[in-house]
Amino acid sequence: MSESISKLVTELKSKAEEAAEVEKLLAEFPDLEVRYDRWHKQYFTSKSVMPIATDVMIRHSCGCCNDSPLYVTPYVIRGSSKVFVDDITICIGERSFYGGEEPSGDLEEILERNGFNDLCKVIVREHLATHKPLRLVEDRLVEDDD
Repeated sequence: MSESISKLVTELKSKAEEAAEVEKLLAEFPDLEVRYDRWHKQYFTSKSVMPIATDVMIRHSCGCCNDSPLYVTPYVIRGSSKVFVDDITICIGERSFYGGEEPSGDLEEILERNGFNDLCKVIVREHLATHKPLRLVEDRLVEDDD
């Protein structure tokens, strides 16, 4: 078999495996959708993930801005895929200008309003506790004590 045919067969097998995995996801999550972020990264999403989420993707909307929004997105892993909650841009704050994270508003109210389960609430709280905002005080960066 030629190298080009071998490569094509491998690619097609990979696509068939991906299709089978998506079918399994669809069986568990009948409302499964595909969403894309601003960089065209693909996410599988489902409204039924929130109560069973086991982890949280924590990220900023961009890497260049000192005050970029901080998004938290609960998810579960099935096979080699992550299935996220249907809203992939739940904003809980922003990057502090000098470093760390600056929560916006009442964190508990935001988590409750969005239906975060207890495990995901703990993950978000721990992230914020270990990434306190930094302040400039007398030409020194210090962690905000709040």
